[in-house]
Amino acid sequence: MKAVNDFGMDAELAKKRAANYDKGLEERTQVWIQNVTNQTCDKDFGEWIKDGQVLCALVNSLMPGRIKKINTGGGIWKLQENITAFVRVCREIGVAEASLFPTESLYQLKDLQQVLNTISAFSGKIQQRRG
Repeated sequence: MKAVNDFGMDAELAKKRAANYDKGLEERTQVWIQNVTNQTCDKDFGEWIKDGQVLCALVNSLMPGRIKKINTGGGIWKLQENITAFVRVCREIGVAEASLFPTESLYQLKDLQQVLNTISAFSGKIQQRRG
């Protein structure tokens, strides 16, 4: 995760986030997403999911047709719509607001730990629904 600036408050916050980052959770989440979607992560995890396409595919693999349109291009705003669609589904199935990440946390790779926590909460809600 790259800080917005290499100095000042942005750098300090980035250092704290990096120190608390759960690499094991990232690895388990990546494997789970790959298994569910049949997609392969061929780059850094954050880069792989940052445009929201993989997260939309994850939702549609578990809840067919839930996200009607997955944007594959059209600029930053269209790709961020994918992330918003994922977060909306999380909210709809009962993931707590405090567990949700803002779009920029993922698209700008600001706080991947928060993103991982949301995906984990989403997974838990899916398991409860199937339980």
